[in-house]
Amino acid sequence: MASQVVASESFGISLQMRAREVNDSGNVEIRFVGSCRELMRNQNGGYTPIHDNFNYLSIPAAFIRVPPQVLLIPEWHQRYLNSMLCLRLNLEDAPLRATVAEHISSFALQHQAVSRFGGYFMTVELNFFHNIFRDEGSSNPITSLSDRDLAPNGGASRSAIIRLMEKGSFVASKNDDQELGMCSICLEEFASSNGAEELLRLDCSHVYHRACILPWLYKSNTCPACRRQVD
Repeated sequence: MASQVVASESFGISLQMRAREVNDSGNVEIRFVGSCRELMRNQNGGYTPIHDNFNYLSIPAAFIRVPPQVLLIPEWHQRYLNSMLCLRLNLEDAPLRATVAEHISSFALQHQAVSRFGGYFMTVELNFFHNIFRDEGSSNPITSLSDRDLAPNGGASRSAIIRLMEKGSFVASKNDDQELGMCSICLEEFASSNGAEELLRLDCSHVYHRACILPWLYKSNTCPACRRQVD
């Protein structure tokens, strides 16, 4: 299994990518991860990590399947991945979205080029990290993070997301399809015939694919349709 880690301090993220060989298909599974790290300010004015990162949130963000015919031509492969990643990542920051898409597609192409079976299954953890700074010799943080702060880019708090997942998760039955309509994030119908695809109902009663709404809540604490706050 191949792996690669890419960090961008300017964007406050890191990418951990792993890929294994599979037969004649390209698959990319992406998760958003939130983590904290604690740093101590030294006498020179710099900061030294004093505790390993700890994750406080991990949610599915996107799953992309590359058609076999696209895999055959590297230019098509890269163009397809870049366009799908920019569409599905739900990141408001356009430069960040483009940077992440470029790293993922480049790693995918590298792995596919040496795959003995012509395909790959790739997992990506997109880690948004937050710093807690301390002065040397002091136990009091210069910057502390509350539960509300443990949400990058103004997203919903960890407790609010967990509460929604416990209360609002369900799988639609065939009788629910017409009533539920479509997910307003991906614009696809809620089709129970495709299998047990998990949905999430917010407090405002709007329903979304869980894989669509969780990345949204990671960066916004409001419903995409009515803008009601979730916490």
